Amino acid sequence: MKNILIENKYPVSLIKRKGSKSIRLTYSPINGLRVTFPVWVSYSYAIKFVNTKIEFIKKNYSDYRGISEDFKIASLYQVKFIKTENEKIYHKINADQLEIYFPSRYDIYDQIVQNYTKKISLKILREEAEFYLPKRLKYLADLYGFNINKINVRVLKSRWGSCDTKQNITLNLYLMQLPGHVIDYVLVHELVHTINMSHNSIFWNKVGSFIPNYKQIKKELRLKQPIFSGNL
Repeated sequence: MKNILIENKYPVSLIKRKGSKSIRLTYSPINGLRVTFPVWVSYSYAIKFVNTKIEFIKKNYSDYRGISEDFKIASLYQVKFIKTENEKIYHKINADQLEIYFPSRYDIYDQIVQNYTKKISLKILREEAEFYLPKRLKYLADLYGFNINKINVRVLKSRWGSCDTKQNITLNLYLMQLPGHVIDYVLVHELVHTINMSHNSIFWNKVGSFIPNYKQIKKELRLKQPIFSGNL
């Protein structure tokens, strides 16, 4: 991995990935600007690619310091930071709020507070994903007439979901950070793979029969990455 600075202002991480088939620029408030690309692509080419995306970078980049009180976990829980005289960091969940209590000598952007907040946020995200995603997948399978075997929810490094030849579907827990219509697109995509493992015209026609605007949603999804980002 290499880190570069574009126009002396915008930090960009250049990341080679074995599973990548194309070069992509993505942005999230927590992980910043990232370019992922196949191992056979040179760093110099990746930098040239970044320079063609200046307008995207200027439009989307913000000076991110860390998780703040604008942060929402899976669009469900608003983070609230509360200073206390207690020497330990702890949390409470009240209705739709995740309350982070931390010693008054710290700032919310201190690493110890940020690390704790991210740890708890990921725990909640996993719980929500394990509750919602299998239920939603089964609903769509019944609605559209698909048969599925096992459903797994876990972190996937570079995919939003996968389906094997035994009709086992694995879903990335970071799907919970996406809008509902995008989640449904990914779920339908994997359901169609239970009858067609290719990405041929027959596959896409089938996806389109359930989600007519799938091409637009695909473009929307390309701007996202399966990493912890939050909904801001």
